[in-house]
Amino acid sequence: MAPVTKFIDDGGKGTGPLVTVTGAAELSDTLKWLGPRITNRLARRSMRRAARPIRDIARAKAPRNTGRLRKAIKVVSMKKSVKGDAQFLGKNDIGAKVVVRETAKALAGSSRAKGGIDRMVVARWVELGQKNRPGYPKQPFLGPAVEAGKSAVIQVWKHEMKKAVHEEASKAQRKAPKVDKGSTVRRVSAASVSRALSVSG
Repeated sequence: MAPVTKFIDDGGKGTGPLVTVTGAAELSDTLKWLGPRITNRLARRSMRRAARPIRDIARAKAPRNTGRLRKAIKVVSMKKSVKGDAQFLGKNDIGAKVVVRETAKALAGSSRAKGGIDRMVVARWVELGQKNRPGYPKQPFLGPAVEAGKSAVIQVWKHEMKKAVHEEASKAQRKAPKVDKGSTVRRVSAASVSRALSVSG
């Protein structure tokens, strides 16, 4: 389930360049006691947090100018119900993505409403360049962020998953305080969690 980080130069449907961070929703048999609902919830939350290093690096690399492009770089969850996301998710995958997306307030205040340009469009120009405007060279920020941050993605994901699973194990112990030493909860909340998440980048 270790996350796979990819740069997509154009997600289609006008999405512009983006970064996907995806992985299989199932963990090893060791963690099946959590149940699919809790496992998936923890995995989605951990995946969003794991994508943050890419977001932060992309913000640092993006041209400063007005600062609107940097502010528009965000992490959001991926959903199979969203057509644009479904193409990047396998049958058992969950994921997050780093996208350039302005808030409705920002758009209303200074972009489309006044005939201006959405930062999503600007992101495409900055990342990929403009063939018909050679005087404006490309300044990639998402692609380089993937190369610089993909190892951090895996480390953050492992940390977040371990922390989340330990929290769930502690909750289970509090609900059942008389659990025997050899119980599933006690075994899972220790070294088995680390073994379940010990996957290579």
